[in-house]
Amino acid sequence: MQNKLIFKKIPIDGYNEGMKIVGCDKEWLNAKIVSSNISNEEMLKILKSYGVKEILVEYISETVALISKEDEISEKSLSNLFLSDLEFVKNIYPVLLSELKEIFQSVKSQRFDPEKVDVITEKINSSSVKNSGFIVNITKYSQNEEYLYNHSINVALLSNISAKNLGYNEKVTLEMTKGGLLHDIGKLFIDTDIVNKKGKLNEHEFAEVKKHPILGYKFLSEYKCESEIVLRIVLEHHERYNGKGYPRRLSGNNISPYAKIASILDAYDALTNDTTYREAMSQEEAIEIIKQSAGAEFSKNVSDILLNFIKNNTLGKVVRLDSDEVGIIVKEGINKKQPLVLIVKDSEGKFVKPYIYDLNSYNAMTGMPYKQIISFYTKKEIDFNPVQILLDNISLLNN
Repeated sequence: MQNKLIFKKIPIDGYNEGMKIVGCDKEWLNAKIVSSNISNEEMLKILKSYGVKEILVEYISETVALISKEDEISEKSLSNLFLSDLEFVKNIYPVLLSELKEIFQSVKSQRFDPEKVDVITEKINSSSVKNSGFIVNITKYSQNEEYLYNHSINVALLSNISAKNLGYNEKVTLEMTKGGLLHDIGKLFIDTDIVNKKGKLNEHEFAEVKKHPILGYKFLSEYKCESEIVLRIVLEHHERYNGKGYPRRLSGNNISPYAKIASILDAYDALTNDTTYREAMSQEEAIEIIKQSAGAEFSKNVSDILLNFIKNNTLGKVVRLDSDEVGIIVKEGINKKQPLVLIVKDSEGKFVKPYIYDLNSYNAMTGMPYKQIISFYTKKEIDFNPVQILLDNISLLNN
């Protein structure tokens, strides 16, 4: 069993102990709800006095599996690497980067077309992606634009995947995706020498960077952005659960539930991306860092759910075996089984004709596997394009 974070609209009389009130059907009261430190029982009395009929609550529920659809796909043959997934990374992902770059360059000139943002959001939402975990992993090896564009598209993609796996309806999913896309838009109004500086920022420079949530919020508000989800993701994605974030030092339940999700996805993608001041970490290292901050900087319930999804999806990761061979995971291991790997390099680091190797192969005499995964590669550690290799060998993968 696994805990699942649920946000649900219910009649106000349907409130039960353990639920957290995060909104209501009178939007003008929502700011008071999230900024108040009073008990839920007291809040209920106040809301009822204002004639509130429905409330939005957050609560934890046990569920069989957050990613049961992924498990179902993994149980199939190697055809779980659908061609559409590879085509998304090779063809659609670069187009999204280019379109976002055009939008952001216009923003610098105080021109903004919300409809173009809607187009990108819809493309992400409607793309024929069968294995979302694979997309999250493989795009780490395929980035070819400036950090801000890659990072914004990645957070939007992660937000879309997370929203769908958390069971949000399409309207909320689209708004969370758009929030991920625009969460760093305020950086466009900060001196580019500071944003693109190589190395650690000094105190003044960091103070300037910390203005970007407010700058982004003000800009979108001026352009009549009416989505509270989007605006609060933009404004609050650097707030921290312990109140030590910025810009308003919000804490705990005062932070929008959607911003709590965005803050973890933002941190995860930043840690696994090359930046001007740090090389990309492995996904495993990034997960460990965020886990160590859970309960302090990040909501533990939310981080557990999101990080479990990322960690449990290994499809598409480039790995090194204890034989020193290099491969790509092409079928996840389930029910304690090991994955299948497409071997692309031999123990001497030379490219070979790719072939499938089953890591469940054991030595009958010793009871030990012949080969095991010992590490995962980052983009800078490989000299080949995993997407192209998988595309070139799609017939092998589907056998």
